[in-house]
Amino acid sequence: FCQHLPSLKHTGFFLVANYVLLLFCGSLTAIFFFKWIRCGGLRYRMWSFGNGEYLALTWNLEQEFVYRVVVFCVLVGAIIVLFVLSMVQEARAAVMGSYVQVVVVFISMLKLVFVTPPSFDYNDARFRAHTF
Repeated sequence: FCQHLPSLKHTGFFLVANYVLLLFCGSLTAIFFFKWIRCGGLRYRMWSFGNGEYLALTWNLEQEFVYRVVVFCVLVGAIIVLFVLSMVQEARAAVMGSYVQVVVVFISMLKLVFVTPPSFDYNDARFRAHTF
């Protein structure tokens, strides 16, 4: 039992951090549904990924300040959790063993925070009416 004491002192931090990150991820989902309802909800065919209206909705969502702030908070929270994990000797090997996955997740999150919009007008009525 005594050999596990170093990891037990971090358990409270990880429990709180996991719930905070879960709250942020849930907030991203709530932001999407709020935007979807504001744009018409079920009256439109927005659930089709090949629909121009759905693509315009998601591209507009990524440009919103609140969305970017929440994604940035998730990124910072994940960095803090990984930093604390790297300080726990028992977890260090697991973190270093999955460094490729960690790098891929961070690159993805950075792409969500610093979005490059497409080079065409996705808010145009013709694009919104287009089906791919």
